[in-house]
Parts: sequence; structure tokens; C-alpha cells
Amino acid sequence: MKLLTPAQVAELTQIAEQTLAHYRSAGTGPPYLKFGGHVRYRVEDLDDWIARQVQAQQREHRPVLIPLPRSKQPTVRISRKLGGRPKRQGVQTNRSERQEPA
Repeated sequence: MKLLTPAQVAELTQIAEQTLAHYRSAGTGPPYLKFGGHVRYRVEDLDDWIARQVQAQQREHRPVLIPLPRSKQPTVRISRKLGGRPKRQGVQTNRSERQEPA
């Protein structure tokens, strides 16, 4: 039985050590052993975990979503007969920026 350190597993799997630590705390990563505060992974457990990841992804069969081009949004206008207020034309300014007529 060969044991690997988190650094060795990270190099082997191309998964960051911090991610492996997160997996350990969440209980979603490969099984691990602790010896006096040192984390170790068994090669057999790592191989089994990797195989389960492949099988889990193959079972999901998620459809591929292709974004369609956006059509122009319809313009909504409020009729004055329904109580709507027409929008002002031009640039609005704050009261402090408005100049008093001379």
C-alpha cells in the first residue's frame, strides 16, 4: 500500500492543494487518512474516486444549451389616455445645475 501526500495528489490530478483541502472539509473528495495531523491518500482510494467521478459525469447527460441571438426588445409606450406621462426630451440636469432665467 502506497500513501501519497496532498502535494503529490495535487500534482497527479492537477487539482490545487487548497481544493483538496476544501474537498476534505466538505466530504466530497477522495478518502484520506490522518496520521498525527498529516493527511495521506491511498493510491487505491484515489483511483476509485477518479473512476466514480467519470461515471457520475457520464450519468448526468446534461443538454448543451446554445444561446440564440437576441432579438430587439419591443418598445413599450404608455398611452396618455391611460394616465401615462410622456418622457421629456433632452438631457435632464439637477436643480443645482439649472440656470435661472435672466
